[in-house]
Amino acid sequence: MVFRLKTFLVSARWLRDLPVFAALFAAIGFMVVPARVDNMWYDPDFTGWVAPLARRLAEGQVFYTDGAHFPMPPLSFVLMRLLFGAHAVWLDESLVNFLLQCGMVLLGYAALSRWLPRPLPLIAALSAAGYYFALPKSIVYDALAEFIAAAAIAAASVALQDPDAKRKMPFAIWGACLPALALTKQTTFIGLAAGTVAALGFALAALPPSRRKEILLWFALGLAGGSAVFGALVTPWISWSGFINDAYLSSRELKAPGMREDVFLQYAGRYIFAVGASGLFPLACLYLATRRFSPKKQKAGFDTVAADMPDKLDWLAPIAAGAAIILCLVAPLGRIPGLLHGARTAGTWDFLDGFFIPSAFALVTLLILRALTGKRDELARFGLLCLLALAAALAHNLSQPAQLRLSYDNNTVIMLGIAALLSLFVAALQRLALSRLLPALTLCCFAVVFCGWLPMAGEMQGVRETAESWPEIAWLAGGRMKPSAGALRALTATVAKNSAPADTVLLLPEDPDLESWWNRPRPALDGAIVFTDQYWKRLVSTDLQRLEQAPPKLIVIGPRNAWPGFSALFGGGDAALVAGLRKHLLPSRYRLLKAQPITFQGKPDFMDVWIRRE
Repeated sequence: MVFRLKTFLVSARWLRDLPVFAALFAAIGFMVVPARVDNMWYDPDFTGWVAPLARRLAEGQVFYTDGAHFPMPPLSFVLMRLLFGAHAVWLDESLVNFLLQCGMVLLGYAALSRWLPRPLPLIAALSAAGYYFALPKSIVYDALAEFIAAAAIAAASVALQDPDAKRKMPFAIWGACLPALALTKQTTFIGLAAGTVAALGFALAALPPSRRKEILLWFALGLAGGSAVFGALVTPWISWSGFINDAYLSSRELKAPGMREDVFLQYAGRYIFAVGASGLFPLACLYLATRRFSPKKQKAGFDTVAADMPDKLDWLAPIAAGAAIILCLVAPLGRIPGLLHGARTAGTWDFLDGFFIPSAFALVTLLILRALTGKRDELARFGLLCLLALAAALAHNLSQPAQLRLSYDNNTVIMLGIAALLSLFVAALQRLALSRLLPALTLCCFAVVFCGWLPMAGEMQGVRETAESWPEIAWLAGGRMKPSAGALRALTATVAKNSAPADTVLLLPEDPDLESWWNRPRPALDGAIVFTDQYWKRLVSTDLQRLEQAPPKLIVIGPRNAWPGFSALFGGGDAALVAGLRKHLLPSRYRLLKAQPITFQGKPDFMDVWIRRE
């Protein structure tokens, strides 16, 4: 693997790849943006939660005050409010979510293009795009956080490539991304901030004092400028004291209320062992590549592996990548149930967690080893990018400490890990397949993209099932629905039939997306979202009093079987509110109108509809 220094300016060769991305994004977007593969929360994932709260902002609500307490930072909601106002619908959020995923692909590609020879950045980006688009969760909240982290890593790729060069703006952009991320998702911000401290500290160690001061000054200017700009952007819509308390001081009560220190240590140890132990194999491969596959005329070392690509590979690689993508999406491969099951479930994700991403961790390990010997070469600086991306990826998922799912969320470390592994393959092929190098490299490009798009093959199965439109539900205008969600359509009809447009309707636990289906106002509660990891138990007594004083026309509770167990994993405030309603309000003021059968996560379940006695 050889890393080549390139200018940050867009070159003609860089521009040649843009039509490939444009064609891919247009084709995939046309299929997936209007397709709702999610029925409701966690079935199979979450969708459409940001646009409903953006509409509340447009209607005058101020977040983190009485009636709007919740732990999510505000930037994604303000963005949707500015883009669509009070008219946002599900399709708008699906589109913005997809565009942010596309932006992540381009940012990762731009970062890799500074270090790797063509067409390796293109192939790594196309392979990672398959993982990104396969994520069923379509919430701008997470997508924006991942996009901002990718922007910081892209800026860092310029800043770290040659820290001694007279570059200033990349450090400022890097710094500006941190406050933006702090206003988007706390855990990702914490991880990126920790990685930034480590990366900057390493990069600055070998520089003269004057250059260190200059870099720190521009980084601080970016940090201050980003804080001022993004802070001013959200200020009209939030209470700052409430935001700090809800999002940073008390959010841990919701995400991991029972996590003791020993449990946290076990959790940290699981991450370190799983990533570190599985990273030993690619680390050994990288070492062998540098020692065994280096040209004999050059000094053996990681930075001396020949990386000159045949000219014909510039157009053969996109063709091979396109063939792999088409094969995963439309060929008979996409109709084989066994392969779909393996691709859509743990098999492919575990392969990525256990092989691709640890290759990035191996580079970080190599960085540490080189740092101990005092080396500050290109490989070490590229390793800093891996360290930065890995820190953000590990922290992004801190809200679910029971799982190691680095590859589930759209983390930039996915693309860096793929690039590291791809470069290793190329280094080996250049040494072992000199007589047939071009076919071998083309096949390698095909295989890497094919593996990346296997999960998307499973996702397309769900896309193909979205064949219905429901014109009576304004929130779903322009979207295509799955027939399996028909029970929720019937539930919406029940709500519409038994309530007037001005009547309040309460859904427990709340799903802002599903609530938007029936277009009825929610009761005035102290929590913005009465959901498992969004609602504090301390709000229950106040909200029970509010519901006693102004009982809603309908109360919908469910899924009856699946929800209680899910709620118990987190804060459980929603369960406490439901328990209070079942004990006092429901027996005295309501009667069960209907138990609507539904299918939730492939199992039969029910949504109970209670109507107020007049």
